[in-house]
Amino acid sequence: MGRDDAIRQKRGNIRLMTENKKHNEQLFWILLGIIIFLGIFARFYMLADRPFHHDESLNAIYGRYFYNHPTSQFYKYDPMLHGPFLYNLYPFFYQILDESKATARLVMALMGSFLIFLPFMFRRYLNKTTLFLATLFIASSPTLVYWSRFVRHDPPVLICLAMLIMGWFSKSAWKKSFLWTWGLILPFTIKENAYVHVAIFLGYLVYEFLLNALLKLDLETLAGKAWRFCKDHPGKVFVGLISVCFIYVVLYSAWFRHPDGILDGIYRKSLAYWLNQHHKDRIAGPFIFQFLMLSWYEQVFILMIFLQTAHFYLRRSFQIRGTFVALILMSIIAKYLSPLDIPSTSLLSGVLKIKISLDFYPFILLLGHSLIMTTVFLVEKKRDLALTGYLFTSFFFTYSLVGEKVPWLSVYPLFMGILFLTVYVSKETSLNIDSDRFLKVSAIVLALFQIRIMIMTNYSRAGADTEFISQVHTSRDYEKVAFQIREEIQSPIGHKPLVMAMEHNTWPLTWYLYGLEQYNYIKGNRELNEFDYVLTSTSDSATGAELKRTHTRNDVSLRHWWLPDYKRMTFWNFLNYALHHNPWTPPGKMDISVYKKVTTE
Repeated sequence: MGRDDAIRQKRGNIRLMTENKKHNEQLFWILLGIIIFLGIFARFYMLADRPFHHDESLNAIYGRYFYNHPTSQFYKYDPMLHGPFLYNLYPFFYQILDESKATARLVMALMGSFLIFLPFMFRRYLNKTTLFLATLFIASSPTLVYWSRFVRHDPPVLICLAMLIMGWFSKSAWKKSFLWTWGLILPFTIKENAYVHVAIFLGYLVYEFLLNALLKLDLETLAGKAWRFCKDHPGKVFVGLISVCFIYVVLYSAWFRHPDGILDGIYRKSLAYWLNQHHKDRIAGPFIFQFLMLSWYEQVFILMIFLQTAHFYLRRSFQIRGTFVALILMSIIAKYLSPLDIPSTSLLSGVLKIKISLDFYPFILLLGHSLIMTTVFLVEKKRDLALTGYLFTSFFFTYSLVGEKVPWLSVYPLFMGILFLTVYVSKETSLNIDSDRFLKVSAIVLALFQIRIMIMTNYSRAGADTEFISQVHTSRDYEKVAFQIREEIQSPIGHKPLVMAMEHNTWPLTWYLYGLEQYNYIKGNRELNEFDYVLTSTSDSATGAELKRTHTRNDVSLRHWWLPDYKRMTFWNFLNYALHHNPWTPPGKMDISVYKKVTTE
């Protein structure tokens, strides 16, 4: 009986363990489902609340031009407005929904929601912990949510980068052919940073080839594998190329109406424009700009990168650790030897984009760390880590180097960094969220902090003048003026006012008043005092003098922004903004004057 009792108890323990495992598995998927739902909800909730940014109004309305006048106002490629993909996509959504701000942003929200599912496409290569943490981060990322609610070209570019990654892991030759060809060529129809991305990828291929030949690593290079794949599957690759090239021709020729657009997109306008952009600091900023963006909006990401970097070097030899310490010392010396004011005409500022002494830290460390990490992983024959680590650091360096410092470019190092961290945690650590209580508690605390920043960035302070991410954002007061004018024009009773938009008012006002014949941005043969509303700059004294007898004047904030005074940025200022988004200098703004005709009853 004693033996039978022991057997029964053992079977009972096995049954209990199986039930507990099944229960934990169910709980895991329920929690993951909740996270995905909340991530999608965050991208769609209150989509139309924040006023249209200047760039959003441009991007959304060119789709309206194409939708309303497909034969006469189709999009002719202009590199300043980027590729034709977005403007060809919007007419479809305007047709099935409506021509509204919510519809314009819904397109981005759909693309941003797709990225939440990206870890699932690689779940066979990830353990439960990595899958859970990667999904949680993408779902609650403050900036990924923000740019999923902002009408710009970057979300579709991220999807194309995701296609390239999926092609890398895919086992199917057909899938690999289409994912690689579409992921590589379709971005050229979206945004000209495709040239930058191709150059970065080619940089890896060349470096891997040279290192393999120099050190005799006996490693089949990525370029060699790609060439072998093309030789083994020429038909599949050809079909992929032909299909995406056809889409390219269709989009750039505006559905065969404008054949000149094809060569304009390949090189005639696009390449020259973006080669010149690096030398134009239209929206200037220091090299450290993208690091600050991520430090103030993606604090969890930056913390994980610091931990990963420490983990990487602690596991390597003394010589490798010493090399990294030497880079840190070099950065410190360069910082303290540099002048307080780096001349804008110098090589450092004009070419290397080092504008303040703090720039030496990210410049030297990103460059050196990328070289060390890529080399070490290739020598260790860990190509997945070498490639993803190189892409992350190269994107980070490149988008810090570009002349124009705009906040949406931070999504590229962030996206590649998430990919790299996912691969690194999965392959280089043994983290287990089921059994490690410290990891579980840490994940909850960090997730709550990230959700707090996400809510601040996207809802409670969305587009506010204290937000670094809300660069030159349209004010709510200006949008109220636009709504008021539109309501007066569309009212079935009363006088329909004539409106004249001058100087900076054209955007975003054109979006709000598009299609109304009373709206003008060219005066024509009319006198200014014939217009019921005239919107111009506050410095336009000539207009003010002409309208002073017939119109009342009201000054309204058109745009606002916060750009830090980098010379006054102390560590505590930096930390205070990272934790609470409290700026240490006042925001800036641009006012405009609204002249309204005085009516006599």
